[in-house]
Amino acid sequence: MSVNEIITLVLALAVVVGGVSWAALINTGRSVVKNARELRDRYQNAVADGNIDDAEKAQIAKEAIDLIEDLLDLWQQMINIFYQVKKLMLRR
Repeated sequence: MSVNEIITLVLALAVVVGGVSWAALINTGRSVVKNARELRDRYQNAVADGNIDDAEKAQIAKEAIDLIEDLLDLWQQMINIFYQVKKLMLRR
């Protein structure tokens, strides 16, 4: 690779990385942490007395689903970043 190609590749990577919606990625990460903490707290409160009723099970399941959805959103955002960088690298 020549110096011009290397400079072009570095600048293109900087544009792709700079163009990523970091605010959305950070907000999704915060949501994952918040939902994980809520799920942990809810579970610890439910098992504290050694008895989990149906309402507690339903609430734990809802919070687990919210956490899984946020994790999937985060995963998809990271995959999109990977493919943007890969597409850029293959173009050169």
